[in-house]
Amino acid sequence: MRNVNSRYVVTNKPDCDVVPLSDMKLYLKVSTNSDDILIKSLLDSAVILAEKFMNRDILTTTYQNYRDSFYQDLTLTRGGFQSLVSIEYLKDGVYQSMAVDDYKASIGGVYGEICNLYNIPTIDCDCNAVRITFKTGFSDDGVDVPEAIKTAIKSYVAFMYENRGDCGGCATGKSGFPVQAEALLSSYKIIKT
Repeated sequence: MRNVNSRYVVTNKPDCDVVPLSDMKLYLKVSTNSDDILIKSLLDSAVILAEKFMNRDILTTTYQNYRDSFYQDLTLTRGGFQSLVSIEYLKDGVYQSMAVDDYKASIGGVYGEICNLYNIPTIDCDCNAVRITFKTGFSDDGVDVPEAIKTAIKSYVAFMYENRGDCGGCATGKSGFPVQAEALLSSYKIIKT
């Protein structure tokens, strides 16, 4: 098996809140609208930081994974595998879809994996000759996101809201999250090898 290129492109990510602004304001005990922009910015930053810490997507994210060949490890290394959408291949410079009966993906793992390929087609000898589209994440709209993750995000936002500016000596973990928020996220963390 030769080492071949593999790259990932995000093609879709919902534009919705993991934690609604109204829930966050209730958590902060903020009743005015004067800090809404700041709180929303902190929420967006908290989601990015949480995803980075956990090595997984929170909201449903659609990726296209480009590879040079079918003859390699076909593990889809973006966390929180949800579903395989399609497998396509270049033939005469045009992407063709593989029949659903010609492949099988593993279900229930952290990463998706194409574990069986039947009737492997002849493809163009080209970079990005294989395109695999798949989804990751817990939920399209935040409803199915585990409460522990939402609580960690709220904790981070509250911490940042109350400790603006220099916070030397604050009780944060290595990730930048408050220690209790980091502990909540740790059980969802994907350890990369």
